Amino acid sequence: RRVHGDFSFNKFMAMDARNAHPVGEEDTILDDKINEVLKRQTQPPPTKQELNLFNENMEKYRRSTYRIGNTIAFWYRNGIPLFTIGPQWYYYVLLNAMIFSFFFFTTFFLISQITIKGVIASFVFYLLQFVSYALVFLKNSGIPSNKDYLRKGQPVDNPQGLIEAYCTVCGALKRKGSHMFHCDDCDACIEGYDHHCMWVSKCIGKGNHAYFIAFIATTIVFMVYIICISVYCASQVITSIKYSRGRSNDQEA
Repeated sequence: RRVHGDFSFNKFMAMDARNAHPVGEEDTILDDKINEVLKRQTQPPPTKQELNLFNENMEKYRRSTYRIGNTIAFWYRNGIPLFTIGPQWYYYVLLNAMIFSFFFFTTFFLISQITIKGVIASFVFYLLQFVSYALVFLKNSGIPSNKDYLRKGQPVDNPQGLIEAYCTVCGALKRKGSHMFHCDDCDACIEGYDHHCMWVSKCIGKGNHAYFIAFIATTIVFMVYIICISVYCASQVITSIKYSRGRSNDQEA
């Protein structure tokens, strides 16, 4: 998992300070040193008086209506893209082709060996897997609203101190209590960031985590069903061959 940005810098500094000293009677001194580190590294929330937090990275950053970093974004609601397509979309196409081939094999190639109920079950499992995969592929994983970015020459209005940090790469504003990272692959900040998955072409975050769990569950169920059907059909074929051989031997005798 590759991330950058300054959102977790203070936390890492505190962990390094604690790991650098043994735990014991010096706990009080250690806590004081940690507090000093945090105080030194923590910057106050941006206010209207700070007129220019914009830097060269943000100026070069690719962000438009249909492009945010390396992702394609479309169908906005309240400034938030409802759907995004990640940079590794070809993995989605490849895995979908593999899953469809399994479905085609169990449903059509083995249709003489399974009942109509088996065909319906294959279609239902494949449909559930396909829909959940499509949703996790299309849903916005957690890219914030286009209003929540630093803009060149514009001050940050933060009267209640709800904004506690900003990304030095894309200029996304991090609100208190939110979990946000800037992903190198997507080149975008993701709220509720969990990890980047190439098989869905983008990150798993607040917006598509539930669909990702559904995709994993339906894929496991579908693959187990395929294995069971394949074993059942193989046993049917073996039994049929043994029966035919036994019958031919009886006729010869």
